[in-house]
Amino acid sequence: MNWDWNQLLQWPTVETPMDIWLTQLFIIVLCTVSINFILMRSIDVAERLIGKTETLWDDALLEAARIPVRLVFWVIGLSVSMELLQAVSAEENALFEFVPQARRIAFIIIIAMFLSRFISYTEKNLIDPGRMRKPMDQSTAAAIAKLLRVSVVITSLLIILQTMGYSISGVLAFGGIGGMAVAFAAKDLLANFFGGMMVYLDKPFRVGDWVRSPDRSIEGSVED
Repeated sequence: MNWDWNQLLQWPTVETPMDIWLTQLFIIVLCTVSINFILMRSIDVAERLIGKTETLWDDALLEAARIPVRLVFWVIGLSVSMELLQAVSAEENALFEFVPQARRIAFIIIIAMFLSRFISYTEKNLIDPGRMRKPMDQSTAAAIAKLLRVSVVITSLLIILQTMGYSISGVLAFGGIGGMAVAFAAKDLLANFFGGMMVYLDKPFRVGDWVRSPDRSIEGSVED
C-alpha cells in the first residue's frame, strides 16, 4: 500500500482515499484517549503532591475540574471526528449540521457541571472542622449551596435555549405568567418555602439538634 504521507497532514476531502482518512480518524481518537489518560494521571499526581492545603478553594477547584476537563477533550475529539466524516462524505447529511450547535450545548453543560461540582466541594470544605478553624453552620452552607446550584442550572438552561434559537425574553415572560399561576395554585408550597427560609435565617435549631413540638406531635433529631 503506497501512501502519500503528506496527505495525512492535510484536511481530507471527498477525493481523499479511504485508508488515508480512516488513519486520520484513528489518530484523532487515539489522541483523545491519550490526552484523557494523561489528564487523569496528572490530576492524581497533583492531588498527591499538593495534598490538603490550608486554602480550601484550590482543593475544591482541583476536585471539581477532574471530570469536566476530561469531558472537554472528549467533546473536542468527537467534534473533530464528525467534521472529518463530513469532509469525506459525498452526500449531504442533516446530522452534520447540528454538530456545531451540539458542541456549544455540550460546552455549556460541562461548564455548569464544573460550577455545580465546585460549589458542592466548597460547601463540604466549609463545614469540615479539619479544614476550617470556625466551620460554617451546616444549614447555612447547605442553603447557600442549593441557591447557587439552582442559579447555575437556570442560567445554563436559558443559555442553552438561546443557543437553540429560542428567545430568552419570551421564555422569561412566559415564566413570569406561569409563576403567577403557580403562586395562586400552590399557596401551601410557597408558605413552606418561605417558612424554610425563616428557619435558615432565624436558626431556632440546627442539624443534629433534638427538637420537640407537642402541639404538632413532632419529636426527633434534625437531619436536614
